[in-house]
Amino acid sequence: MRIATAGDGLVRGAGTDCRGSCSETLATGTQLRLEAVPDAGATFTGWSGACGGTGPCQLTLGSDDSVTAAFSQKSPPQGSHRLTVAVNGSGRVVSTPAGIDCGATCSSQFDAGTSVVLVAIPAAGWRFSGWIGDCAGAGQCSVLLGADAAVTASFERIRFSL
Repeated sequence: MRIATAGDGLVRGAGTDCRGSCSETLATGTQLRLEAVPDAGATFTGWSGACGGTGPCQLTLGSDDSVTAAFSQKSPPQGSHRLTVAVNGSGRVVSTPAGIDCGATCSSQFDAGTSVVLVAIPAAGWRFSGWIGDCAGAGQCSVLLGADAAVTASFERIRFSL
């Protein structure tokens, strides 16, 4: 019995779980129930070879059977997600694509799967000190919206010494 997978998943039911290409030595006439198990983010699209369809593979082994389970990545989530931005200190945050341009707290809806880039712009006498939440660090923030997200931009007053 030869089992193969194409894409992100495995086949269970013929001994050890199979990922990629596997062979199992089983007697002719053995009855098997194979299940396709997709990885996170993938979906099972169907069997080929000795089985067909998208349900479990029920099979009585012949002399040289083989099956392949095909998997594909899921489409990005449908709908939209809210990105909320808060500002601590004095400055503003703008986004690409447009939707966020605020100096306090604001939010905007973006299509699911959108990558939103946020840029922090300090007011005169202030400097950007970093992101908190779904972004971290002091550079620009990039959020891929697979769910609602929230970030805070922190600004600190520039201290001058005499």
